Amino acid sequence: MNMRKRLFNNKGVSPLIATVLLIGATLVIGVVVYLLFSGIIVGNVEKVDCEANELISLEVTASCVNSADQFEVTVNNVGRERLDGLMVVAYYGTEGFGLPSETLSIDAGEQGSIPYMNIEGRGSPEAVEVIPGVVKDAGSKKKLALCIDKLQRVSCS
Repeated sequence: MNMRKRLFNNKGVSPLIATVLLIGATLVIGVVVYLLFSGIIVGNVEKVDCEANELISLEVTASCVNSADQFEVTVNNVGRERLDGLMVVAYYGTEGFGLPSETLSIDAGEQGSIPYMNIEGRGSPEAVEVIPGVVKDAGSKKKLALCIDKLQRVSCS
């Protein structure tokens, strides 16, 4: 009888221990997700001095046009290399907001445009910085190498 009471008289885990376990599990999951995404986002983009380090001759000109609810960045590739992507930083006063890097293939002598939605509550940007990039092999992966030395800052009209 004593054995039977012990087997069927389990009360479970105390509420304090259960709370600690749940908080610990949530923190571990949060850290794992952060590391996964930071590795994906940061790991695939690299800022380099293209002309000095990579020997890439990439030349671009950029322009920015505002409209009611969006702005459009136009990039003209005037160099000899193909442009594979770019990163745009929109400036509202002195505050800059980095927009996700875009994969955009523009051959030498051609141009391309990317529309962006205005950031809610900010209106249209006063200026943008455009950082062009090329895709390069990094072992078994490909990385977007942003040419920081080719950064263009233009006013939006």
